[in-house]
Amino acid sequence: MSERLYPEKNKVDMLNVLRFIAFMIIFLLHAKAFIPVNWNENCSVAWVLYTPAWAGTWIFFMLSGYGVGAGYYSGKYECSINGVVEFYIKRITSIVPIYWFWVITVAIFVKPEILMPSLEHFGYLVKLLLFNYQEEFYSAEFGLGWYMTTLLRLYLVAPFGYILLRRFVRTKKQTYCALVIIISAGLVARCLMGYHIALTGKGNWSPNIYKPFYFNFDIFFFGLLLNKLKEYKSDMSYIHKKIGRGLSITALLLLILINSRIYYDYAYGISDYLNIYCYIFPSVYIVSVAFYIYYFEIYKDCIQTKLEFKQLKKNFVRIFDYFQKIQYPLYLFHSSILLCLAGAYKETNYLNLCKIFLVPQDKTNFAIGCLYTFSALILSIGWSSIVHNINVSKGVGRIKAYLQKIDYSAVCRNGIRILRQMFPV
Repeated sequence: MSERLYPEKNKVDMLNVLRFIAFMIIFLLHAKAFIPVNWNENCSVAWVLYTPAWAGTWIFFMLSGYGVGAGYYSGKYECSINGVVEFYIKRITSIVPIYWFWVITVAIFVKPEILMPSLEHFGYLVKLLLFNYQEEFYSAEFGLGWYMTTLLRLYLVAPFGYILLRRFVRTKKQTYCALVIIISAGLVARCLMGYHIALTGKGNWSPNIYKPFYFNFDIFFFGLLLNKLKEYKSDMSYIHKKIGRGLSITALLLLILINSRIYYDYAYGISDYLNIYCYIFPSVYIVSVAFYIYYFEIYKDCIQTKLEFKQLKKNFVRIFDYFQKIQYPLYLFHSSILLCLAGAYKETNYLNLCKIFLVPQDKTNFAIGCLYTFSALILSIGWSSIVHNINVSKGVGRIKAYLQKIDYSAVCRNGIRILRQMFPV
């Protein structure tokens, strides 16, 4: 059944729900670094909120790969010079304006020292603005910039990865074999690098394994190749679909809970199973998210109605579809807002709120941590909505439309012709 024959329904896009889950497990952990009290005091279930931020990043990488693959396998992007450049232009115009706005805003209002005239600070700004930042400096203010560096590099190689996959992966059997090879190669590569670090004592997991784009190839390209399975989907019974969807989301949430417990116990010296999280869980998350995408997206049985206020009133769960619009500025700015909120912290204000909500004395610090986190989330969403509206304004939209209309294959041919005239062989 072709997608255009699916009925229109006022349903939430479950990929946007997954995006929200990924962001929240990043946000909740980052908040713990800024909460100005002993947030887990006298709370036996505090570990549930010590969510695995690294896992949230892996989910985002996989969703990014899946989104790119959806564009290529659906024919939106062509395997030509024009198609590749069009892909790059769309990625650049969607990433660069908000990213540069984030860098400039944080530099002016949060870390003005970086604007002091010196070669060192100039080098910092160049690294940030040109997507060459790996959290080497000012990590509290600009630490999230490394993610954009890694993501942009994955986007850079994405067209060539797709061309290779299209050339060598053509049948259903080859698709499944390729998925197994990709996930196995990623697992082996991380483990070997971890062994090398342990053996030589040189390097560290975060800068040498977690952040480099080449150690995230498996996550990104597994997501990209999942789109190939759309060509082989057959009829699936209603019961099978419901059970599959229920099990996939349950398994993912259970994995996040187990991961939270492992990370919390490590952080507070209870036990040390961090290596499982660092080296094994990336591959486990790939499988878990793949099943989620398989049942909710590949076997999607409807087309969403346009997101409007009247549709939102009928199905409030569609608020997650709006989240997709602000997730990028929300990811970038949330850490800065947490930092600013920590600087403006006044204990008396939070204690008064605890009295209003009748919080027991022994749970005060935990309640303050929750109030601080919730306040930062609301402020982050509000500010990100403003940034999103600026980004989709008419002026920015016209620039994007102009860049996307250019025939880049003709530009390349003319450039080559001019170079041949200037430098005849």
